[in-house]
Amino acid sequence: MPDNRTIADLRRGETAYINRILDNDLALKLLEMGCLPGEAVTLLHVAPLGDPMCVRVSGYNLSLRRQEAALVELQAETSLPEEVVSRESLVVSENEKTVI
Repeated sequence: MPDNRTIADLRRGETAYINRILDNDLALKLLEMGCLPGEAVTLLHVAPLGDPMCVRVSGYNLSLRRQEAALVELQAETSLPEEVVSRESLVVSENEKTVI
């Protein structure tokens, strides 16, 4: 994944990890909603005209304008911290995952 990818660049069903939010005003709003660095984000739906986008983050669905999604930079897969990678692989049961 190139270093400058954002949520706006995700394909439907694709998951990536938040690196940082490029706008301070938007950062405050999104941080309060659980969009923290290292948090997994999955693109679920895109409206027919491409705006808004629906992503899954911190256990809930969040709608973002494409303009906002373009301000959330994603981490390159090779730069993920070990604890971020390992927390997705902890399976408690067949239907439930747990996060440390």
